[in-house]
Amino acid sequence: MTGRQILSQGASIFNAFLILVLSGFLTIEQLRAQGDSPPEEIHYGDFLNREINPSYEIDTFFFRGDSGDAIILLVTDHSGEGGGTTVELELRDPYGNLLASSGDDTQVRITYILPADGIYTIYVWEWLGDWIMPYSIDLEKIAPNPVGIEIGFGDSMEEEVSDLGGIDLLTFEGCTGDVVTIIVTDLSGLGGETTIELELWDPAGNLRDSKDGDSQARIDYTLPSDGTYAILIWEWHGDYVLPYAVALQRTQGGGCGLVEGPSLNIILNQHEFTTGETLVISGQFTNGPNPATVEVKAWAELPNGNLLRVPGVPDEMALGPGEDFTQELFRRDFTGSEPTGDYSIGGRLENPITGQDLSLDIENFTFTH
Repeated sequence: MTGRQILSQGASIFNAFLILVLSGFLTIEQLRAQGDSPPEEIHYGDFLNREINPSYEIDTFFFRGDSGDAIILLVTDHSGEGGGTTVELELRDPYGNLLASSGDDTQVRITYILPADGIYTIYVWEWLGDWIMPYSIDLEKIAPNPVGIEIGFGDSMEEEVSDLGGIDLLTFEGCTGDVVTIIVTDLSGLGGETTIELELWDPAGNLRDSKDGDSQARIDYTLPSDGTYAILIWEWHGDYVLPYAVALQRTQGGGCGLVEGPSLNIILNQHEFTTGETLVISGQFTNGPNPATVEVKAWAELPNGNLLRVPGVPDEMALGPGEDFTQELFRRDFTGSEPTGDYSIGGRLENPITGQDLSLDIENFTFTH
């Protein structure tokens, strides 16, 4: 038996004694069944701040889940006691059977695919019962059909993990064979004080990749199946609010089915610029099962409404069957001499003989000094 097991056994006996004395001679299991504090319902997507008080209390939560739901539970100690406290977390099925447990001195998590429909129970307590422990609990459904912030290929957006100990969940639709890149950049300006945690989960609820970093975290991955993927972002140990930028790119297309004909998707490296920053315009070209030759038109609409042709874009392009690639079309550094305001970048493919529009896409950005 390890030292921790011996301590745990001793602590359990001591806690059981305390509970018997202080709760009218209820056993731990009876106390759990009755609820040390009234059981509280929690739903997918909920973030709650609670407190273990008195120190020997066991907090009880319940939620309704379906067979096959892939979930994540994240509990963070906010007592500031460091290694003095230990968070204990349990997940039990609708029949009271233990499914998973976790314990650590600052933050604990459980990920699990639920085996049946029903009401599941969560227990949270402080290991030795020595400390009053303020904490947060976050429950998210990763699959199937997770609900979160939607992000698409070519998108770049700024968000914030505003709850200490909270998780941001983003979703996107992916196809078998898609080669994707996810980049998350810390915008807090706190340097090495924060740590980004980044995870990619597939439509079946399997963790596919995870990365972390002090200022940036990046995942490059080839998707194994069609469906809705989940991106999880949080700040390690939940010590800081985490403003961040997230970008999602598809560098190679996969197998959701070929598009009917040629198409062009305009991609901007970001959507807000100031003096000294660089605008990069890229185009994602895709094609259906038949080879095609297309005329390419790309333009910029200035804040005053004037239109300018984007230089350097090829007038004509030959696309092979099922082709899908991305290439840079234009790059410019903002010097401060440009007019401020809202810009639009448009791209269109046309039939070179008939002039018929085959594809049209427009993206917007803002320039401020």
